[in-house]
Amino acid sequence: MRRSFLFIAIACLVAGSGCGASLLRTPSAHLVTPAEQHLRRGEELEKQGLVDQAAEEYSLSAEFSAKGTEALSRLLLKQGRAGQAERILRDALARGQNSSGIYSGLARSLLRQGIDLDEAEELAMIAVKTADDADFAESWNTLNDVRVAKRRASSKTAR
Repeated sequence: MRRSFLFIAIACLVAGSGCGASLLRTPSAHLVTPAEQHLRRGEELEKQGLVDQAAEEYSLSAEFSAKGTEALSRLLLKQGRAGQAERILRDALARGQNSSGIYSGLARSLLRQGIDLDEAEELAMIAVKTADDADFAESWNTLNDVRVAKRRASSKTAR
């Protein structure tokens, strides 16, 4: 009895059809975590212009996900709340969320506040070094923006 069941199960997997074989091959990527659900809701709310509700959804996602933290910090920067974005990003780094987007966002928040451009440059360099293909352009642009700001600041002090 066991052999026949095992034989049928193997045959279904090899055949790749019927017998529920598709259920066995379903990738786990289709499973959506609560953090991803909040992130997606936040993105939809932001598109609709409901930024306060989007910020709430991003905050819920940020507790568990670097992508949620990145989205929340971008939204805060758009609203001109760079100091709050900086605090959230530093907290994320302390919790171990060390994605290139976190480093890039923190560099951008320092840049927007016009403070500690040396630290901003170091953070942007970390972002560039750790970025994957999807995040590289954003990280590189942040590094470039910080370096331009540093040159402007140094030329003002040289006068």
